[in-house]
Amino acid sequence: MRPKYFTAQSTAAINGELRTIFVAGKWEKKKVTRTAVVTKNRVTTIAQIPVYEYSLTLGKAICHPDDKFDASVGMKLALKRIKNGGLGRIKTEDYTMLTEDACQVLVDNKAKYIAANIERFIPAE
Repeated sequence: MRPKYFTAQSTAAINGELRTIFVAGKWEKKKVTRTAVVTKNRVTTIAQIPVYEYSLTLGKAICHPDDKFDASVGMKLALKRIKNGGLGRIKTEDYTMLTEDACQVLVDNKAKYIAANIERFIPAE
């Protein structure tokens, strides 16, 4: 299945300068195989069980005040940082934990969290 992307944008002020925050999320569905071992009445059965694994990986970009503001560049950077591990990944085999609405809420909340705690994400100058 093709990946789906989610985006959010927020702003925060630090040292009197306004920063624009971009957060992107990439949702993926992968078919994986789990091994099940069952022993009953001294008989051991080993089975390969196909299951789906769902994941959401987040990436961020924070616009520096000296840079020319460009939302498309900010989102491209956030998406690129997903490939490098980004802000982290959530994995589950339960689809209901990563529905489209839930993914958008997670991305929105991460953007709000970064804005509220901007000093944790920008090195001291």
